[in-house]
Amino acid sequence: MLLFLALNVHGKVVTASLNLDGQAPLNDIVVTIVPPVASSSSTTTLSGSLLVAFDIDTDLDQVSSVNVLSGDMVGSPLEFISTSFLLRYNISTSGNIGVDIFTPSPPSVVNPVTGEFDAAEHTFLINEGILSGELTPFLSPTSTFSTDFSIEPFGDSSSGTGVVTISLQSSDAVSKTYSIEMLYPVSTTTPLDVDGTLIDVVVLGEIKAIGTVTVPLLTEFELWLQENSLPSAQFEELNQFGFALGIQWALGLSASTSPQNFMPVLDVVSPTSTLYTLALPAGGSAGDLTILYATDLGQPFTVLDSAAVSVGNPIPGGTTGLVTITLPSSGRGFIKLSATEP
Repeated sequence: MLLFLALNVHGKVVTASLNLDGQAPLNDIVVTIVPPVASSSSTTTLSGSLLVAFDIDTDLDQVSSVNVLSGDMVGSPLEFISTSFLLRYNISTSGNIGVDIFTPSPPSVVNPVTGEFDAAEHTFLINEGILSGELTPFLSPTSTFSTDFSIEPFGDSSSGTGVVTISLQSSDAVSKTYSIEMLYPVSTTTPLDVDGTLIDVVVLGEIKAIGTVTVPLLTEFELWLQENSLPSAQFEELNQFGFALGIQWALGLSASTSPQNFMPVLDVVSPTSTLYTLALPAGGSAGDLTILYATDLGQPFTVLDSAAVSVGNPIPGGTTGLVTITLPSSGRGFIKLSATEP
């Protein structure tokens, strides 16, 4: 009954659940077997869940791609009967069937304006259930037939155009909540080996799922990663200059600018104190910067007393110009610059 989503929002993955929904014929899948003569149809009604990944632009409130990771759906039993004198048969499933939908080569591009995507980039598969029965061709003896879909999954890529529709329901400083509707057309024609004879099986229908999802908005650091073409990088990951990306962001630098010239520099050593200076970029820092202090490199660094830093510690985001850091001259002392991921 539920459709589970994994939403990839500019590198951020969130999950939500949607219900398979809609009155008939939505979620009713018509299966037709087409032997040389005497075709027969049966309808299976689907329920269950899918695992799907979407790329959502929270600035434009649009979807740009969809990736159906896996499906766990159940369909009601199928039965096919023909009383034709040319071919008599009675073939049915022993119970419910299992159905999977997945995207073999993700992602599937979604038109962000219309929400449309190509169903051919997704596969509809019957992967559970046993189909069996008897066939009596004209003037031939009756033969039995059986296939186990868990051993031999049955299906193919679909055709047609699917549609993803999202509507903004609410938003605040940290997230946006959307309603989502996904329509996935099922249209496949696949040969099935019945006692040595290939019989086409045509599957037609449409799956509909609706619900809501709450999407966390990007932090300032994540926006910086996007702007610098580093969408999957981590806060503590080292850049090309050997500094953590988080420090580079907090200093207000681009990814191409080395933080080396913006590190604390020993300035004056006097009998009473040791003075360091920190020159921040002209555009100001982007995030809070914290000065850490240790008397011995073998000991953990701790936050330096706020009074020892000319603008306070942490140094507030948006600070520019020269910052002074004063340490007691008694004994050895070490400092380093740190930042906290927002």
